[in-house]
Amino acid sequence: MTSNISNATFKFYDGATLIYTSTNTGDTFNYSVSNNKTITVSVSSATYCPANAEITYFVNTPNSIQFSGNTELCFGDDLNFTIENFSDFSSIKLLSPDGTEIPINSNHTIPYSEVRFGETYTLKAENSLGCVSEFTFKPSDSNQPKIGLINQTNNAIEVIANGGVKPYKYYFNGVPQTSNILMNPTASSYEVQVESATGCLSEPKTIYFIKINNAFTPNADGINDVWKIDNLDKMQNVSVIIVDRYGNKVFESTDNARVEWDGKQSGRSLPTSTYWYTAVWFDPVTQKSEQRQGWILMKNRN
Repeated sequence: MTSNISNATFKFYDGATLIYTSTNTGDTFNYSVSNNKTITVSVSSATYCPANAEITYFVNTPNSIQFSGNTELCFGDDLNFTIENFSDFSSIKLLSPDGTEIPINSNHTIPYSEVRFGETYTLKAENSLGCVSEFTFKPSDSNQPKIGLINQTNNAIEVIANGGVKPYKYYFNGVPQTSNILMNPTASSYEVQVESATGCLSEPKTIYFIKINNAFTPNADGINDVWKIDNLDKMQNVSVIIVDRYGNKVFESTDNARVEWDGKQSGRSLPTSTYWYTAVWFDPVTQKSEQRQGWILMKNRN
């Protein structure tokens, strides 16, 4: 507020309510007004007649961003969204959770592999009057089942999952079943996936089936001549120890690429008998340390 009248009193009214009084010829004050709001200014002075003036304020308001899209994603689903009123803005941009600016059009897709779940994306739009609007969203994978644990025995694979809507359907190499336990697996490896009751798939995991045979015949006929553990070469931190019935160690290996026993100790063939093994390893897929113990029947020529 400025004036060239000295010794004047300025009174500001919102309707009949006095909101500010000043005797300064240059003054400012803060007051919130809505669009099309009229403020009355009354000026009085000992040397001039009183006078009133009206000031009408027009407030430029931002346009709301009309966002349309599904942010609850199943595994493999891209995040697709549309800005229904894209043409209402002179510029619009998408900011990723780390602040990176992503150019967009009215329809935009974020590939599934690039979606940052649980983090905030921000849409910023500016209209022709310079008013800025913001809209935020967080992608979620809560609809997806999550494979939390995979257990194996010598004749079964068990899958433990959570999240999404139950009951689940379980896929082993693409074959569906309602039980979470696959009995008597025959394949060397399995791609495991879980589907929720709403049809939402989990992230697949490929596991290697660890099968331990209990008998072998090292008779050089080319059939079952060595004892080995299938797929142990895919594991880490491997340790295999075999002892005889007296507890004497006859074989040991910590090399996951060399865990075959030919029935010999220091190059000498051992007699037909039952032996006992302890095998330990870390599975990098399931992120579990495993241990199995059992017996081996070695039937030699003797």
